[in-house]
Amino acid sequence: MDPVTHRVTVRLHDQPGHLPAPADFAVPYFADGCPEQIPDWPASDGRYTHPHQDTVCPGCLPTARLHAHISDPFPAPANQPMIYFLGAAPTAPDVRDTAGGRSDLLRLLHAAGFTRAGWLPLPGFDRPFVADHPAAGTRVILDVHGVELYLRDPDTGRPFHVFAGPRIDLPLLHAALTAGGHPACDISAPTVPVLPARPARRTIFDRGQRRGPDHHR
Repeated sequence: MDPVTHRVTVRLHDQPGHLPAPADFAVPYFADGCPEQIPDWPASDGRYTHPHQDTVCPGCLPTARLHAHISDPFPAPANQPMIYFLGAAPTAPDVRDTAGGRSDLLRLLHAAGFTRAGWLPLPGFDRPFVADHPAAGTRVILDVHGVELYLRDPDTGRPFHVFAGPRIDLPLLHAALTAGGHPACDISAPTVPVLPARPARRTIFDRGQRRGPDHHR
């Protein structure tokens, strides 16, 4: 398929109950309609399963605007994920996920340069806390299932993936970040308890309501 050339900015409406709205984020825009499949959708952006759930096109734009403020399409910047924060993302981690209550883990990521962090609604994850390295284009995803690191070899530039969970070992994460060219402060911390299984997926436009994996708009 052709490269994704445009994005739209999404600013979700107020969330139900105690759920905070995330910072503004960008998602792919397809002028000719959301595709049925995107084979090269990066794993660091979750899982693309159906059209009109995690992308925007002229056909689904009216529905998407029922739940969010959607900007006009704009050219996609180079070397950006499919879904990414726009500017600062100060949203705190959800208490249920790996980062909730783990100030040592958040300090580690911040020291390694992953300063653009907050709740980012990636498809296939349940309220993940995402930490992006703005300069390197690398990403760490934290949710109830564990931690996933999408890094690059500093010598070859080749991407590599590290999954740590359900038990999280901070020295292991420190070593992975260092191998990816992101040295951080020295740490010494025990592993965290076993985390619960990952809940059902949500789409980027859900407002606290879960959908099954076979749901179509």
